[in-house]
Amino acid sequence: MSKKDAVKHFAFVCSGKSCKKCGSKELEKSLSHAAKKHDLKGKFKVINTKCTGRCKESPVMIIKDHWHVMVKPEDGEKYLKKYILQ
Repeated sequence: MSKKDAVKHFAFVCSGKSCKKCGSKELEKSLSHAAKKHDLKGKFKVINTKCTGRCKESPVMIIKDHWHVMVKPEDGEKYLKKYILQ
């Protein structure tokens, strides 16, 4: 893979116990589905992180250097549009 083909956009989703309980797996699926829908294959990737230590604000996601807390799992596309597809 050349630098030109490298993934340029990422969403980091906490996969700690509390975040999983609050829907982080569903958030990952929502982001991945939206990326596929908007033809971002190879351009966008969802990465699981270990616990971020913000358990009271679960689920937690970082996208484009912005922390988002208490993210609704079904809002993956909303965040993708705001930060990646702008």
